[in-house]
Amino acid sequence: MSGSRAAPLIIATPRQEEADDGQWAGVVNDLAPYYERDYERATGQVIFQGPPVGVAGEASIEPAPGLELDFDRVDGRLCRAIARTSPGQPVAFDQPVEAMLTRLFGPNALDIVLGAVASPEDAHEVCPEPGLTGTLSSLARLEVTQVTSPVSAKSPWWAAEAAELAERAGLASQASALASRALPGLLRQFDSCDLSTLPEQAVRASRVVAEKCAATHPEEAGRLLAAIGDTRDAPLARCTTSRLVATLDVAGEVALMREERFRSNGPQWLLDSVRVPAGLFRFGLSPWTDLFVRRKAGQTGIVVVMAKLAPDADRDALSRCAARLVDPPARRIVAQESFAVVGSRAIAELKLKAPLEEWPEIWVEVADDKLQPVHSANGHWASRARRWADAALRAERTPRGVDSRATPEDWAALALAAWDRCCRDWTRAGDPGRAALAADRQAAVEAWIRDPRPALETVTLACKEAAHDPSCLAEIIGH
Repeated sequence: MSGSRAAPLIIATPRQEEADDGQWAGVVNDLAPYYERDYERATGQVIFQGPPVGVAGEASIEPAPGLELDFDRVDGRLCRAIARTSPGQPVAFDQPVEAMLTRLFGPNALDIVLGAVASPEDAHEVCPEPGLTGTLSSLARLEVTQVTSPVSAKSPWWAAEAAELAERAGLASQASALASRALPGLLRQFDSCDLSTLPEQAVRASRVVAEKCAATHPEEAGRLLAAIGDTRDAPLARCTTSRLVATLDVAGEVALMREERFRSNGPQWLLDSVRVPAGLFRFGLSPWTDLFVRRKAGQTGIVVVMAKLAPDADRDALSRCAARLVDPPARRIVAQESFAVVGSRAIAELKLKAPLEEWPEIWVEVADDKLQPVHSANGHWASRARRWADAALRAERTPRGVDSRATPEDWAALALAAWDRCCRDWTRAGDPGRAALAADRQAAVEAWIRDPRPALETVTLACKEAAHDPSCLAEIIGH
C-alpha cells in the first residue's frame, strides 16, 4: 500500500452539479442579495448571502478588486459574495466587479441587484454558475490550505497549481503573476529530481506555467516545456522523496493523541494562523503538534512553549511575537514572553506567579503583538475546532508527500481522531450545529474504516468531487 500513491478517503457530500462542459463543478446553492448603505462614504455594498460556513470555516478570494467570495472549506460551496459599489454611485459597480458578477450569476445579475435595492422584500435569489464557482472555490481553498500545511510555502507547486486554476477561471493577470513565481522553483525541481512519473495534474500545471511565462521569460519557459515533454502520466513514485518524510509521522501523531486523550491536567493550546505572521511557523499534522507545551523539569512554575519555524523564517517577525498564557473567561494575560531561537525552533519560557491549577481554563497561545487582546473562551474553542477540521480534511486527502510511509488506514485514523476533537471543541464553543456536522463527518470516516470498498455510485461521486477539489500538489509531491 505504501509503495503507490494513496487515494483520498471517499466522503460523500451534498447536492452537486455539472458545468456546461460536463466537468464536475461541486456543491452549489442559492444566494439572496441585499444592500447595505455606507452613509459616511456615500457608497455601500451588495451582499449575496447563502448558508453559513461549516466546521472548517471559510476560504476567501478576491477575483476582482472590490469583490470578495467566501467558500465553505469542507464542501466548497459559495456561502457569501460581497460586492462594493462605486464611490458616489451607491447602486453601481466598477467594471471588473460588474463583469465577474455577470459571469458568476448570469446576464440578469445586475437587474436582480437593482431589484433588491429598490424592493428588498421581493429580492430574487441567484444561483452561481457551477463551473466558474467550482474553479474559484478550488483556488480559494488551495490558498488557505497552504497556510497551515507542513509543506513549505516555498514549494513551487503551490503557485503552479494556483496559476493553473487562475487561468481556468479567466484571471489572466493573477495567473501570470503566479506562474512567474512558480517558474524558477519548477526548473530547479525538474533539473535535480527524477520527475518522469509526475501526476497528470502536475504536468498540466507546469505546462500552464511555461505558457504564461513564454513572453516574459522565453528561455526558462522553453526549458520547462522541454522537460515536460519528457514526462508522462503515471502513478507517482520516485519524485516523492522529501525531507518531511524524516520528521512527520502520521501513525505517531495518532498514537500521541490517544495517549494525551486521557490527560486532563495542564493548559489547552492553540497556534492560530490568523493571529501570527504568515510563513513564520511550520504547522504540524494537527493542533496537537503545532505547539509543544510542557512544564520545565524540576520547576513547576515555568511552562516551556516550543514552535517549529518555517525555513528561512523572518526573525524580525518572530521578535514581535510572544508566547502567552491567557485566561479567556477573564480576558486576561497571565504570563507572556518573547521567543528565543534554538536551531529551527522558537522557544519561550513562561514564569507563573501561581500554580497552573488555579487557572482551570488557561490556554497557551502565540500572538504577533503583545498588546493583542485576549479572545473569549468560546472564541478559543471555535478557533481550535476549525484547526482540527483543517487537519481532518488534510488527512482525508492522504497526501503521500507529507509522510510516504503512512497507509490509508493511518490517515483515516488521524482524520477520525481530528473530527472527534473538532466535534468536542465545537461543543465547548457552544455551537451544537457545527458539532453535529463534525460528528457526521466522523461517522463517514468510521464507515470507510469498516468497509474501505464503497459502493460504485459513491466511488463515482468521489471521483467527480476530486476533479473539483484542489489537488494540493505540493503535499502530493512533498517538495
